[in-house]
Amino acid sequence: MKTVEKIIKDNTGKTQSFNTITTINSEAGQKTDSKEMAKVFHNFFIQITENPRKHINVYKSLQLLKKIILIKLQR
Repeated sequence: MKTVEKIIKDNTGKTQSFNTITTINSEAGQKTDSKEMAKVFHNFFIQITENPRKHINVYKSLQLLKKIILIKLQR
């Protein structure tokens, strides 16, 4: 089974390691705990699925997804 990092490297062609995300900013303030960061991402994506007709910022969604992947890679 491929790891997330291997899948990303295969699909992007990048071979360098990813930087670890240690802090994110949310509407509730700055988060540094990985569990709290995960909650922020979870809540964001839940809101998208619960309100699909609202305007969705695709760029923001992709950036958050990238951060989620990076958090998973640090574990």
